[in-house]
Amino acid sequence: MSLALTTFLQSRRAVLQTALTKLKSLAAADAAAPTAAAPTPAADGITRESSPILHVIMGNEASDLDSMACSIALAFALNNQQASNSQANQTAGPAAIPVHPVVPVPSVSIIPLMNIPRAEFPLRTEATFMFHRLKLDTSSLLFLDDLDLSDLVDTLVGKAGPPSTSALASLRVTLVDHNRLAANQRALEPFVTQIIDHHVDDAMCARASGVNRVIEMAGSCATLIARLLLDAQPQRSASEVLPEPIAELLYGTILLDTVNCDSTKGRTTEADVALVERLARLVPTPRPELFSLLNDAKFSQASLTLDELLRKDYKEDLASPVPFGISSVGLSLFEMATRRCERETLVAAPETPIVLQAVHAFMARKNIALLVIMTSFYVGEKFCRQLAVIDRAQPARARQLAIDCAGDGKANLQLREIVPVDCSAATESFAEGDHQRLGLPVPFASFAQENTAASRKVVLPLVQLLLSRQ
Repeated sequence: MSLALTTFLQSRRAVLQTALTKLKSLAAADAAAPTAAAPTPAADGITRESSPILHVIMGNEASDLDSMACSIALAFALNNQQASNSQANQTAGPAAIPVHPVVPVPSVSIIPLMNIPRAEFPLRTEATFMFHRLKLDTSSLLFLDDLDLSDLVDTLVGKAGPPSTSALASLRVTLVDHNRLAANQRALEPFVTQIIDHHVDDAMCARASGVNRVIEMAGSCATLIARLLLDAQPQRSASEVLPEPIAELLYGTILLDTVNCDSTKGRTTEADVALVERLARLVPTPRPELFSLLNDAKFSQASLTLDELLRKDYKEDLASPVPFGISSVGLSLFEMATRRCERETLVAAPETPIVLQAVHAFMARKNIALLVIMTSFYVGEKFCRQLAVIDRAQPARARQLAIDCAGDGKANLQLREIVPVDCSAATESFAEGDHQRLGLPVPFASFAQENTAASRKVVLPLVQLLLSRQ
């Protein structure tokens, strides 16, 4: 069945190009048609009534394994369901039970989109490992380089203002693993018709409502996708609905996101546990082995430069009164400050350690005023978190933000300030355990985060709230 998934992914580029060509032809015909006139056939004879709808399924802008796995699994299932419905209609047999929600247009072009540039993909080490393990051709994946979303919206909407009814019928967007579009993708909001997410609901994208808005707190969005697909087709066996490569893709993702369903980490819900039990029956690899392999791949960062570490798992809010970003890094703050990567091109200077140079350059390129770095790492079997904040314009604001985060009773981050590292000290002068005791150098404000259950999913909305009061 890996072959079927590979074939599906390999076909998406041609499917996308065909759909875009037809949509551009239709948009040109619409622009030439008199107002309120009957649909004008495009150059190829297509009208809106016969137009294929382009359905883009995309994860969040960090595009980790959860986002990618959910996009691919849902797109693959919807495409198979569409083919089954089409065959059933042709043979006058019973209609297939629809994957939720039903896509009513037989010729819909379904595209799973990886919501990052292709150059960012190698930084998702757990994703590259998993796709290689499943023998998927990663060159067939579609990234932002392959679909210019801004150009697509401009083609459909033009400069006239809100999208027309016909434009809205031409493009559908499903958001997985997020419910708030990134600032540079807000033009897509009128086209978002479905959301499946496990984060706090930001009450955006109003067209995605009712059964088309599945937002439930869980350790992994893959939990919601797997349950959705299995429960929507009860008359079929689980292995038919989720063939082994898709089952393992979702299974491994849930295990990674929930730290192998470890309840002490505060990231696992009853839904995660239930779906892990259901998926385990479909995947031959023992659960501890699969988690260990993925976890090792996720934290395999020795070859990454500091800039790549910051980019690897990054989210931002440029619409905030204080534009900011949050980078999640799988190393301690001390390791970030003192690591030596052979591929690093920056050179340390007395007043500007390499880590500070890298962060300043990263912030300037991202056009953000404030950066939060959240780290997660293991000391033996103990899972640890740290947090650092830097504000180039107002250094004092960085420390105050962390203090305000710590003072939020609901989030309860349990932050404890730690000592900044002296990057000019000789490496051999550091003692065992310094990676827990020391943070990033001044002007960073560095903290140990005793509440390890509070991930970026908790911290990001809290930072948004606190900065909105600036």
